[in-house]
Amino acid sequence: MQKKIDRVIRQLEFDKVRGKLVRYTCSPWGAERALSLLPFKTYDEVERAQKETSEACAILRESSSPMSVVKEIRQILGRAEKGGFLQGEELRLIGDFLYALQKLKRSFQKDFFQKKAPLLSALALEIDLLPHLYQAIERAIDKDGSVLDKASPKLFSLRRKKINLQERIQERMERYLKDPSLKKVLQELLITIRNNRYVLPLKQEYRQALPGIVHDQSASGATLFVEPLPVVELHNELQQAKKEEEIEIERILRELSSAVAAETESLIRSVELYGYLDFTFSKGHYSLEIDAIEPRLNKDRTLKIVQGRHPLLGARAVPVDFHIGDSFQTLVITGPNTGGKTVTLKTVGLFVLMAQSGMHLPAAIGTEMPLYNGVYVDIGDEQNIEQSLSTFSGHLNNIIEILKYAGSKSLVLLDELGAGTDPQEGA
Repeated sequence: MQKKIDRVIRQLEFDKVRGKLVRYTCSPWGAERALSLLPFKTYDEVERAQKETSEACAILRESSSPMSVVKEIRQILGRAEKGGFLQGEELRLIGDFLYALQKLKRSFQKDFFQKKAPLLSALALEIDLLPHLYQAIERAIDKDGSVLDKASPKLFSLRRKKINLQERIQERMERYLKDPSLKKVLQELLITIRNNRYVLPLKQEYRQALPGIVHDQSASGATLFVEPLPVVELHNELQQAKKEEEIEIERILRELSSAVAAETESLIRSVELYGYLDFTFSKGHYSLEIDAIEPRLNKDRTLKIVQGRHPLLGARAVPVDFHIGDSFQTLVITGPNTGGKTVTLKTVGLFVLMAQSGMHLPAAIGTEMPLYNGVYVDIGDEQNIEQSLSTFSGHLNNIIEILKYAGSKSLVLLDELGAGTDPQEGA
């Protein structure tokens, strides 16, 4: 059955329309919803989805979107929930998401949003902002994911100690460079680094002139890279401070990881709500792009399209009127080749899929849509090469399947019925 649905979506180009929605999404979750969009089954679901799209349009006509671009965090949340250790960059993504939630909820707390979009406001106001978690991340994690000095008093103290030791080492090393007695023993008047320690480039023949530890030598062996003894203890203190800093950073990250783990259920719910609202606003953006309207829904079988324009044709679209369902259930469209018959059929089918998926239609007021329990099509030449079916056989197979599954509440669209064989046989 899924293959049949996919074929209908492809033949009516609903997959391309879903792709248009993705361009307007701000989150991976909104994009996923757009790409997997399918028609709803019940009248209430369709009606609510249509109203939500209209609410998004009402906001976008007079205000900017309340959605912010956010990145994927579901895998991060899953790892935290299992007791995993989160890096600073991952915690930063969660902090950015919580900030986006704040912006979103603040928008929907305004009277304008609540009057224009009561359904969407109700969803947005369900979001738990988790201010304690947001503040903890903001206090500890910088914009680039590094751990801030103010994350803890101990970290602040260790980093001040590191800076002080580095300055003392630098000062001591510069004294060596300024010492006239060492000018002839140094290969160059510069300070370099070996094994994370400051060293001086000493000529091999003057090894005894500068007591210290040799950390490296040049390829020729003519230069030794020596750490002067008076600097060794300072370096040792610096290395110890760095180790203590690493331990403190890990403690802070583990503490924040545990805080995230404790709120994963709430965060996952917020991800779902954010994705749904993001997807809904993408429908609103697309509705405005194609100058669409909310179609009137009816519970009978009337399908009425007034000045409908195929959304993928843009300015090239020729508006069509189409009416079926109240006094007659079957309609045959005739006319010359390239007269627009296939485009009309595709427009009708696509409009039904869009409307039942909660999307607005590029048409005029007066357009009505019923609720179908299935849409079946045989449009175009889709030969099944694997089964060695001819064009005509392929059409017959499609029609047999349609007869098997379609019912009184189905929409069936057949293009060039009987084509692909001898005209008399086809007729």
